[in-house]
Amino acid sequence: MWLKLLTSEDKEKLIEVASSLRQIGAKVELREVVEWEREEKFVVSGKLSELKKHKDVKIAERAEEWEKRIEFLREIFAKGEVRYEELVEKFLSRENLEGYESLKKLLNSNFEDFVDKAEKLLRVNLLIDELEFFLQRNRFEVGEVVKGEIPEDPEISILAEHQIEGSKKLVMVNYFPSWELAVDVMSVLGKEVNSRELKFLEIMISNILFNLEKVNDMDKLREFSKGIVEEENEEILINCEEIFDLIVKSLEKSRIVRVSGKKIKIRER
Repeated sequence: MWLKLLTSEDKEKLIEVASSLRQIGAKVELREVVEWEREEKFVVSGKLSELKKHKDVKIAERAEEWEKRIEFLREIFAKGEVRYEELVEKFLSRENLEGYESLKKLLNSNFEDFVDKAEKLLRVNLLIDELEFFLQRNRFEVGEVVKGEIPEDPEISILAEHQIEGSKKLVMVNYFPSWELAVDVMSVLGKEVNSRELKFLEIMISNILFNLEKVNDMDKLREFSKGIVEEENEEILINCEEIFDLIVKSLEKSRIVRVSGKKIKIRER
């Protein structure tokens, strides 16, 4: 029975954990997977001149802000192509350079730092999303280097958190590579492990095996697949009922138990 122990974009981190588990005899698998995130917003798109006259005052004000940004972008592209990273830095430098620096350092931040900067980072992300929409709608070539020419009356897209007149729902689905570490639970039974989730699962498996001495009916034994573990400052309610059948199959495959219909018992050695 395989337990998904960790998922991370940091492969080296998972390799270290896998190595420590192998040292105690655990069977582990490290798999490359594709993760995804879905986010829904609303977008108002159109010519700059049109959105400056939008009925929604906030959209009209945002369009006027974009008019100033576009003039700044014209200066950036006056010399032709520009590196994407340089473009974003210059674009945000007149808006919120500190926020962009925070965004770049996010992977090295702790949770408290992230919470403190969350609102600022959201604003920066919003600006970057709108910049990328601007580049796409005005047919720029976007890669490591950005190439293109800004039209006289360019297309702009303004993101909103709720639906307004003229807006469309925008569904953003981002796919990114990640790594998944799984461990064969049966290979670590009775061994010291650092993972709490793995330890709690082992406790329930041990509880099932212990009560096999008294109960050999599968339906009654299922009741022992959940319980409370008391630790110094907390109580942990563990529920393995939904994976009870999987646990039994794994115990049978490992030749620890014998199953016959609804009856189960410890296999004689």
